[in-house]
Amino acid sequence: MTLSISDVMKTDVRTVGPRMPVAELERTLISHRLSGFPVVEEEELVGVVSRSDIVRMLDVERAHEEQISDYYRTWVPETDAESIAGTGSRIGARMEGKVVADVMVKHVITCRAEQALREAAATLLEYDIHRLPITEKGRLVGIVTSMDLVRVIAEGRS
Repeated sequence: MTLSISDVMKTDVRTVGPRMPVAELERTLISHRLSGFPVVEEEELVGVVSRSDIVRMLDVERAHEEQISDYYRTWVPETDAESIAGTGSRIGARMEGKVVADVMVKHVITCRAEQALREAAATLLEYDIHRLPITEKGRLVGIVTSMDLVRVIAEGRS
């Protein structure tokens, strides 16, 4: 028997909105014990956000701050401790104003519920992603994650 995505997908999908502050997103990820969410606005899938997207944004902010600090260090000498503390404060201040739309992936890879589960697995592997939103006419109807595939294999349903 060939399983389809609809045989495995979760239909009760937790989502976040694009205007949610990143700090609230972090708390929501922790409280729900998840690593990411589909981003939905007015019932339409507009992105996907994960912990790695937040880390990526922090890395970009840190690199930006280091470039600025290196430039100004020649003009305003400060001790290393002051430099590190200042860098952290400035990055924190910039991150405080960030919302989900600033860090989410906007080009979302999706599948349809009637596709074979094997296609979902191939898509996760090909794009090196862990969650695959299932859409119908641009609307989120479910999700399949890499853990869902592990569960199917563990239950002997594959």
